[in-house]
Amino acid sequence: MDLAQTLLRCVDRYCEARKLARATVSTLALNDGRTFDRVASGGSITIRNYEKSMRWLSANWPADVAWPAGVPRPETQEAA
Repeated sequence: MDLAQTLLRCVDRYCEARKLARATVSTLALNDGRTFDRVASGGSITIRNYEKSMRWLSANWPADVAWPAGVPRPETQEAA
């Protein structure tokens, strides 16, 4: 699984759990509502934004939802 697939797997699980659109989560995580849909359409994302997105997802992940299996969960700043 490449980084884009990993990111979208986490984003889509988060969206499903919170009943939010990708664009909403993209805005919350990156202040750009187009990023995750662009990645889903084959576009690219910088490593910096990938890491920022994954940290945001980890910090805001619903306690009652399992983190996707096989995806390393980044430490949040609070845990570091």
